[in-house]
Amino acid sequence: SGESHIVVYRGITDRSAVVNFLEGGPGGVTHVDTEDAVVLETDVKGQAATLVRKGNSIQVYWTDGAHMYMVSAKGVGEETVLRMARSVQPVK
Repeated sequence: SGESHIVVYRGITDRSAVVNFLEGGPGGVTHVDTEDAVVLETDVKGQAATLVRKGNSIQVYWTDGAHMYMVSAKGVGEETVLRMARSVQPVK
């Protein structure tokens, strides 16, 4: 499907902590600023994923062949962002 879904979460006690979740179709495109960033290869549920860390921002993006996913966070630790990414379920 060509639909995209975006979900935004804000911290309860720390309103500067923000997590965005994006799900798109298989042809989805991610625009992630990797200039002067740390770029690491990782995995999410057995799928190859890319983690980009720049300042206090972290993005993890991957595809399962049917959907493209991205978890983008500010003010949240890398391990927390990876746990979130690995818990993602497709939007129904």
